[in-house]
Amino acid sequence: MKSYSIFHPFWMSFYSKKLYVDVINNWKGRSFLYLLLLSAILTIPVTVQLKRGIGEMSRELPGIVKQIPEVRIIGGVSSTPQQRPYYIHEVPSGKLIGIIDTTGRHVTLENSDAKFLLSRTKIIYRQNEYETREYSIANVNDLTITNDDIYGWIDFLNSWLAILLAPFVFIGLYIYKIIAALLYSIIAIIIAALTKINVPYSSKLSLSIIAITPSSLVLAIIELLPVPVPQEFLFSLLVTTGFIIFGLVANKSELADH
Repeated sequence: MKSYSIFHPFWMSFYSKKLYVDVINNWKGRSFLYLLLLSAILTIPVTVQLKRGIGEMSRELPGIVKQIPEVRIIGGVSSTPQQRPYYIHEVPSGKLIGIIDTTGRHVTLENSDAKFLLSRTKIIYRQNEYETREYSIANVNDLTITNDDIYGWIDFLNSWLAILLAPFVFIGLYIYKIIAALLYSIIAIIIAALTKINVPYSSKLSLSIIAITPSSLVLAIIELLPVPVPQEFLFSLLVTTGFIIFGLVANKSELADH
């Protein structure tokens, strides 16, 4: 029987009985190398989607940035051009998201919907409705933050953040796919028991890894398009389970022919 390489499943997993028979009988450890390659391929559309999201967020930020005054911190004490509180609102909703106040009028986030407060000596950030954190700026000796600085940070994040996060996306995808394959291998065990198809667990796991491919690739392509996919999990579950059955039946037929 022909032995297929780790590149063949990218198109043959959609239709080839021979591929699934080869995977069940010969792949074993090779399937994890294939899963590594699949995760690398899937990282591309996820990173593109991430960059697209960062770009959309960046387009909303200038309306927020122009509300932020120049802030100088000298010897651990902040100051602004005017001695008054500055209220930062979300655009376009107008929701209050932050306060910059060096006058002492606001010293906590109590009785406020703002997410953060910069006072004379500290930064207060609301983590969630139950937790608020404070950070002292006492160790900041000389720092000036202007609108131009913030725009520069936004441009940098817009250009490079998605790329910098890509390795972490890849690692996360690989771990996620391993867990998914382990869970799908349980389905393979149940189906094999019900259909009286006797193959080792390692073969069932390899089969599950290849069966993940069709739904993963289809969803990855859809992610690049402005088309929402309802019930992604259900779609993946049904398609992957279908290909697990397809592979097990193909192997049973191959054994019967011999």
